[in-house]
Amino acid sequence: MYREKHIVEKFIDFKKVKCIWLRRENKIKQAISLLKAAKRNCFHETNETRKDDNLNKIKITNDEIIYNTFELTAQDMSWGHYFQENQINPLTIWYKELETEVQQKNILKKVLRFLRIHDTPVDPKIWSVRQDTEWDKDLYNQIIKTYLC
Repeated sequence: MYREKHIVEKFIDFKKVKCIWLRRENKIKQAISLLKAAKRNCFHETNETRKDDNLNKIKITNDEIIYNTFELTAQDMSWGHYFQENQINPLTIWYKELETEVQQKNILKKVLRFLRIHDTPVDPKIWSVRQDTEWDKDLYNQIIKTYLC
């Protein structure tokens, strides 16, 4: 497929750029997480910064979840096609590989090796923790029951 190069592509050979592709298998859970973050205006928390902002006040409809699920699926597919079309082999990391501190440390070491960064601490510090709540699980189960059962 021929197309004129974007101005940036004239100066950067993207085939030599190292790409890291963070993916999530469960797009429904990803949609819920994204909607919750957007509505709370909080995209990252640690145990020290976690907000106690009464999640029950946030309204997320089934239609919003379904729309975002399709949107995230389309984005994921688009990235896959882009990498394939441009013969780019990204380091693919799945969200589920980041659930525990041990997994996070192993993935961080994998990323550093992939980027050929060698002068790093032996045992990197991890700050992120899972933010799932019963509220997230209830929303997920409601979608599954409504549309997939």
